[in-house]
Amino acid sequence: MVNGVSHEALSTLLMERLNHEMDGALTEALEIFHNQHPKRFLHQLISSQLDMDRMDYLRRDAFYTGVVEGAINSERLLSMLNVADGELVLDGKGISSIEKFLVSRSLMYWQVYMHKAVLSAEYMLVQLLRRAHELVQQGDTLFGGAELQLFLQKRPTMQDFQQDPTILAAFTRLDDADILGAMKQWTQHADPVLRELADRLLNRRLFRIKFLPAALTASQRSELESKVHETWGYPLADCRHFVLEGLASNATYKSDKQEIKILKKSGKVIPLSEASEILPLSVYSHTITRPFVCWPKGIEWID
Repeated sequence: MVNGVSHEALSTLLMERLNHEMDGALTEALEIFHNQHPKRFLHQLISSQLDMDRMDYLRRDAFYTGVVEGAINSERLLSMLNVADGELVLDGKGISSIEKFLVSRSLMYWQVYMHKAVLSAEYMLVQLLRRAHELVQQGDTLFGGAELQLFLQKRPTMQDFQQDPTILAAFTRLDDADILGAMKQWTQHADPVLRELADRLLNRRLFRIKFLPAALTASQRSELESKVHETWGYPLADCRHFVLEGLASNATYKSDKQEIKILKKSGKVIPLSEASEILPLSVYSHTITRPFVCWPKGIEWID
């Protein structure tokens, strides 16, 4: 929907806009957000390996998905937080709680955030919006509200957001209802790619997904696209929209960046990588990367 603009950048734009409207009332909040406040621990509360966002989404998502392994005792973690030398630390007696937090985060990533159905639906939705954007650029007219039309006609850059305040306002009005409403109409569109992707998403006929030992090769992609062409008769040039590649990656803990600090009874502060008592931190800090490919069910995988 946007071109090279991160959600953090959009958050900054929104906060700056609100700060202007509120005559500078959010200036200190912006300093904390950008890690420019003298009390560094305030920034660590909102952006670190033990920030409030992670505690919130792990507990919330575990509850709503029923994945009990993701449940954490956030009250216990909050009660163990402290400040030492201007930085956020965790009291030594809370080590077991932080280790459970890391285990829960790792399990939630692979059981929920990187679940096959989640990845398949996400990549199909991205492909659907890319196709919609392509069609609009070619002069086609697609059903959609004014906000959705704006972002399909022009994928705004950061410069666009900064120069035209109406774009940010339109972005705040855009939500899942706009996308779902458009998708329902797109199921009747003449373009077979847009029509098929919209119909599959709405009726949860998700693509099959397979994790691979290495990235998809050109010959494997070509063969899958040929099979899509033979099975459903789509033009071969359009079959690229039905073979989707991705990379699932997760590092639960990064010991080389913003380490969680432990405050010992002696008053000494040490990094968690030195304080962990149950499992070696390498269990959590190892980055797991898994290439995958999605394609419509009904076509067998090629070896």
